Amino acid sequence: MSPHIVYRQVTDIQRLKEIVKFQEWIWSIESVTMLPHLIAAIHNGGVVIGAFDEEKLVGFCYGFAGFKDSQNLLISHMMAIHPEYRNMGIGESLKISQKSWAADYGYTKIVWTYDPLESRNGYLNIHKLGGYVRTYYKEYYGEMTDEINKGMPADRFLVEWDVHGAEKELMKRTQVDLDVIDHLVDGEVVADLLSPIGSLQELVDDYYAVAVPRDIHFIKKQSIKIAQLWRHELRKAFVKAFSSGYRVVDVIRHKDNAAMNYYILQRQKTSEAHT
Repeated sequence: MSPHIVYRQVTDIQRLKEIVKFQEWIWSIESVTMLPHLIAAIHNGGVVIGAFDEEKLVGFCYGFAGFKDSQNLLISHMMAIHPEYRNMGIGESLKISQKSWAADYGYTKIVWTYDPLESRNGYLNIHKLGGYVRTYYKEYYGEMTDEINKGMPADRFLVEWDVHGAEKELMKRTQVDLDVIDHLVDGEVVADLLSPIGSLQELVDDYYAVAVPRDIHFIKKQSIKIAQLWRHELRKAFVKAFSSGYRVVDVIRHKDNAAMNYYILQRQKTSEAHT
């Protein structure tokens, strides 16, 4: 990580305007959270945290206040990193800064969504940060229409991240032996990029694995129809798993940059299923 990166809460109007422009540059005007919304959010339980290389904005995360099932939640809605500063741990540091702020503010849980096919994001959200997933949203944003993703349903995982106790959860979490993953890759249950599988592969006790492409963008460039097959097969697997009392507790990346990563699912205890 660059020693010059600092993380701080953003409340200044000019800096917030800079973050609006940053969003438009990273994504498009259609995806931007505009200045009035940012200002309203940070005055009513939300937060914007920026990552700065000296005074240069290189990333940010934004969350607003939410309420569901008698819980006050911080909805972590957006995070973006400057392309030249990716793979430096900035995203992880932004989330940790966000959690620290949330704890001081009185929140007990942070939630956000991401595409289950983006296993790289899953590795950060679940393996590194200690989040978990037990909710699958079909067509959360409808159907994507841009040139690369045209026709892809915008399905999403809902990540839940406990503000207190996430570190203990990471420490006690059972790490499935990598030899088991080697068996999944080398053995009869191997997942073929061109022939997506969505079935749960039993590991040990109450643990299951679901294969997911390491690089879904490569598949999209080869064939959007195959990417759509992956979408629908994984949707079936996770909807079935979550309805049967499982939740995603880890993401394992196979050594040697194999074509597949693996979501690890564990059966919830009765008390966990209702928290």
